[in-house]
Amino acid sequence: MANPVKVNIVDETTIHVIYDDGIEGDYSLQKNGETTKKLVKIDEDSGDIIVNKLVICKNSLYKQLYMRNMMQRLKIDLDKL
Repeated sequence: MANPVKVNIVDETTIHVIYDDGIEGDYSLQKNGETTKKLVKIDEDSGDIIVNKLVICKNSLYKQLYMRNMMQRLKIDLDKL
């Protein structure tokens, strides 16, 4: 599985993650009630993404971003699903 190489803060409730195989995308933290004001980093040991105290599994997020990118390439409208 790919590993995240960079995580950026987009706004107060969104991060942008880039993986080593080129997959990238935004992830909203609104469902978790978290904001990006304090701490956003990639854990050195596991490669998981840490936002404040919330740990986001790198593999789970990768699968979400991979599927979203694939749907966009296939021109599947995500809003109609």
